[in-house]
Amino acid sequence: MKCPRCGDEYEDSYTRCSDCDVDLVPDDYESQREDFESPCSQSPMILEHCVEHIEALGLQVRREEDKTEIVLNASESIQLNEFGGGIIFEIWYTPNTLASENRLEYLELINRFNCDVPLLRISHNEEHKNLIMDAWYPGGDNPKSFENFLQQFVNDRNTVTQSTDFLKFFE
Repeated sequence: MKCPRCGDEYEDSYTRCSDCDVDLVPDDYESQREDFESPCSQSPMILEHCVEHIEALGLQVRREEDKTEIVLNASESIQLNEFGGGIIFEIWYTPNTLASENRLEYLELINRFNCDVPLLRISHNEEHKNLIMDAWYPGGDNPKSFENFLQQFVNDRNTVTQSTDFLKFFE
């Protein structure tokens, strides 16, 4: 098992990171995630339950063939994918040319953001040349817990996207 936030490894008997206080994920989390094709391939009930919570909060959900997302605004949405008995919430951003011209500064910014926000994991996808913000929600029937998770996700996103450093690389 390992922590999805800091990467520390744990024995299989542990369930939470002692430093980050987040649920641990299997060691092969990343490879499982890369093999993951459809947000509905495991159990559509988890995703359906999550969508019910989202709609109860008054947020717009958009569904297409194999994609479910929360619409934030005309150009931005949070993609939802089932994984590991829960839901991964993801937002993808495409950096401008400054990110490749000032790669070290860009990567240091990603590291700083990971220290500044408590919930989101922020990474750069080299293959697609995108920045990804994501977080995993374990599921469950507690609407208040889900609302708190979603609020923290949005707060973290706002912290990152409203910073002048972010705007420098993502205009």
